[in-house]
Amino acid sequence: MIDRTGLTGYYDFTLSFLPELPPGFDKEKLPPEMLARPSLFDAVRSQLGLKLEATKGPVEYYVVEHIQKPEAN
Repeated sequence: MIDRTGLTGYYDFTLSFLPELPPGFDKEKLPPEMLARPSLFDAVRSQLGLKLEATKGPVEYYVVEHIQKPEAN
């Protein structure tokens, strides 16, 4: 995620949204008030006034070259 808001500092907020559900999950099992929640993208826009955009930019990544189980102490 690349922050292009220009905002500084820390903010405390509560965001209400319907989470992405796993494939095959029966939405009818959820309570009606949860089904009425917006998607994450719509919630960020309507509740925080921010817009999430897909874009390309620099990405930090790590390469694991070797891994082994630790030895017993």
